[in-house]
Amino acid sequence: GSAEDIDTEVSTITATNSTNGNVQIDNSVAGALTIGTVDSLSGITNDGGQVTVSSTGAITVDQNVSGTGDVMVTAEDSVSAGDNLAISAGISVSASAGNVTLNAGDDLTAAANASVSASGNAVLTADSGSVDAGGAITLADTSTVSSTGGGNVDLTATDDVSLSALSTTGAVTVTSTAGSIVDNGDDATDISATTAVLSANGSVGQTSGTGNGLLEMTLDNVEVSATTGGVFLTDSTDLTVGGVSATTGLSAAGNVDLDVTGSLTVDEDVTSGGSLTVDTTNDVTVNAAVMATSGMAISAGTDNTGSISVSGTGSLTTTGAGADIALTTGTTSGNVTLSGDVTSADDLTISTFAGGTVIQTAGTITADLELQGAAAVTLNSATNDFGTVAADLDPGTVSLTDTNDVTVGIVGAATGIATGGANDGGNVTISAPNGRITVSNPIDTTTGAGGGGTLTGAITLDATLTTGAGSITLTGNDNGDDDLIVNADL
Repeated sequence: GSAEDIDTEVSTITATNSTNGNVQIDNSVAGALTIGTVDSLSGITNDGGQVTVSSTGAITVDQNVSGTGDVMVTAEDSVSAGDNLAISAGISVSASAGNVTLNAGDDLTAAANASVSASGNAVLTADSGSVDAGGAITLADTSTVSSTGGGNVDLTATDDVSLSALSTTGAVTVTSTAGSIVDNGDDATDISATTAVLSANGSVGQTSGTGNGLLEMTLDNVEVSATTGGVFLTDSTDLTVGGVSATTGLSAAGNVDLDVTGSLTVDEDVTSGGSLTVDTTNDVTVNAAVMATSGMAISAGTDNTGSISVSGTGSLTTTGAGADIALTTGTTSGNVTLSGDVTSADDLTISTFAGGTVIQTAGTITADLELQGAAAVTLNSATNDFGTVAADLDPGTVSLTDTNDVTVGIVGAATGIATGGANDGGNVTISAPNGRITVSNPIDTTTGAGGGGTLTGAITLDATLTTGAGSITLTGNDNGDDDLIVNADL
């Protein structure tokens, strides 16, 4: 063991220490350094403390490196390219009671079945020093980086970070300042941790069918930033967006695709410069602002059971021309509860099945509205602004309130409003006390008993209004525009 660096000028090095003290080597050689085998010694082992190895230029780790204390290996950066740190196939770098820090002046790579393991933190940096531009981290499929003691796993690179398997019961941070974060193989979950913060100038993950597709995770909380690209993630447990760091929620310049086996809770803002697609096997709860430019599709209960809830602190918004919002619950059971604003640049389609409910307790809906499935729908906020509404429910009930004019017409695959078919139709109630209700396509509550129709406001009937055994009630508004125009059968 040594208290001072040992200065060397060699191309291959090995060392062992079985007593107290550190192994500290500062190498200077014209060319690469290999941590390998010399005579009967292989690799670097310190049973009594730390291991620190630095070298001017590239380092190849061809034999195992281990220490009981911290382990640091640094390929020092220079103005020339090639200051790489490479861990060979099947080789391990480990700290049984400390941190592992690996620094590459340029690229950092780990070959198949290589492992980096620390009881504390595992920190990998490419382009360390940034004397010359560029440096990527590439972890081959089947390689691993882990903290066995619940420490942090941190990866930072200028260029792409290609992941294989990161694991800890603590936190993971992955940063690519000029590249993307991608899955480099499908043999393992890319990130297993309690929390993760993923930041890339490009994309985080890839679309399904491109490269190795979505990043595979097992996390409790995540925050993500993709400055110029998209975000494509799949998680195997319940997931919360937010609650990790100063990074806010999830933001991407491109499309966002979240696939969760479990429930998704959005506690911090989610922003997509493209489309947003969410698929969960259980519930979706939105407690923050969710915005997409070119469309939003949220499906809860892809295994048949799941509900969607937007709380008073949450909202759903699309901004681009023709950008729809689609909310779909489980086919066996599931409800939609809206307490925050929902604003669609075009259509809002709500599909709820098996006698579920669609309830609005607060907030404002601004959209053309399409209702599908079988549900009792109550959307009666006085500030709602539906342009056109349509429903194809079997069975279902519809109760809507609009702040001004509303048309019963064609929205998506629905034409007019139907609340029955093979099943007994339910009531249809539409109120527009300050505007006009124009029925351009039929309202039909047949077959069977029940199923009345109640319209309140200035009314124009240009299509039939047919009920089952229920009544038809037409009531003009009281603002001077209380005319009733009937151009079709009742």
